[in-house]
Amino acid sequence: MPTIMGPNAAKRGDNATFSCYASSNPPCSYEWFFNGSVVSDTSEYVASLLTEESNPIEDVQIETPMNPAIEGHFYNLTCNVTGTAEHFYWMKNDGPETPMIDGPAFAEIGHSAVFTCFAKSVPPSHYSWWFNGSSVANSSVFTTDPLSLNMSGEYTCMAYNNVTENNSTNSKMLTVIEAISSVMIRITTVPINSDVFTLTCDVSGPYDMIYWMKDNMHLNMTNSTANPLMSYHIKNNMLYFTPVNRVNDGTYECVATNQAGQHKSPKYMLLSLSLCLQTAL
Repeated sequence: MPTIMGPNAAKRGDNATFSCYASSNPPCSYEWFFNGSVVSDTSEYVASLLTEESNPIEDVQIETPMNPAIEGHFYNLTCNVTGTAEHFYWMKNDGPETPMIDGPAFAEIGHSAVFTCFAKSVPPSHYSWWFNGSSVANSSVFTTDPLSLNMSGEYTCMAYNNVTENNSTNSKMLTVIEAISSVMIRITTVPINSDVFTLTCDVSGPYDMIYWMKDNMHLNMTNSTANPLMSYHIKNNMLYFTPVNRVNDGTYECVATNQAGQHKSPKYMLLSLSLCLQTAL
């Protein structure tokens, strides 16, 4: 589900900026709709609030007491409005607080990394992204170009409140690693019931570890010793059945992992065959 950031209310004549982000690989395309019509095809939408009411609010003033504010004592502020107002609420211009950044710590060469930045701020902050001292984006969401090794480093988000004229920054370190380009299951023999059979996991690219799945479940080595009919073991990148039996039939996958995530092989359907021997009389 997308995450939307933007104001809940705005006054007539002002602009309101909304940003939308949804976790997706590859990155999503975005569209904004208002009253059934498309108003933007980017992740950020700036709405012009031009609607006038029959008796619009013309002026809003804050009336303060004659006495100065003293810590620990009551201090009343009065909101005087010229025009018809249905609701009143008070807003304290404040912030931005230290931004929160969501994004990966590791990503693979050739892929893009998506970072989102949010800082509590009234009114909402404007955002910019920086890398190696250069501005790379002017929105809360930043998607890198396809990554190369020299794009490892610190990515900094700056939130700026143009009313308080304050800014706040936070950074996220990204490490670009070699990619796993493919994961495949290889067989060299036909699975024959009661014979030894082997599945080999071929991985293109550096990986940290591999594991096997059967019928969408992590292959449990405990079952191999608990059930004498399920005799198998794993060594290096190979899954050995000693021997293979009908109880081993099912859908197998090999999963290779690195610091950026996991890569699954295409599914392999194991169906062990039985040999029929006919004795000549």
